[in-house]
Amino acid sequence: MHLFFSYSVSVVQWNECLYEPQLIERTKDLCGGPVDIVIDFGTTSRSLHRSMHCLNKGGVVLISEDVAEKLMPKFSRLSIENNQQIIPISSGSVEQLRTLVEIVADKKIEPPPHSVFPCEQAAEVIQKLCSSEIPGRAILRFHDIE
Repeated sequence: MHLFFSYSVSVVQWNECLYEPQLIERTKDLCGGPVDIVIDFGTTSRSLHRSMHCLNKGGVVLISEDVAEKLMPKFSRLSIENNQQIIPISSGSVEQLRTLVEIVADKKIEPPPHSVFPCEQAAEVIQKLCSSEIPGRAILRFHDIE
């Protein structure tokens, strides 16, 4: 989930083992209060509920178009009550992905925190992810690029 506030960006990775009130409180603490925009493309009913509770009144949560039809009706009342919007976003194109890779390579934006591991360590990496021992994303490398 990506949170935007006051012209700055915070990337928050939620530990799904925590209770919802803890996740919401920690997110708001990190961001200095409720936020204006949440990007939640790993959307589940649970994460959308959490996202909406991290938003300001009048805030916007962006979700994947793939789950919008299923989730938007469930959250329409909460959205109206809090004057918030849920906006479905379609998947990007290959050209947009290329542009994003170039922007990251040019250091115009930073990718979320991540660690790269050889594929032989997959079982160990999964175990560490489950116990929140790896910060950010874990990427398995299947061969050397060079």
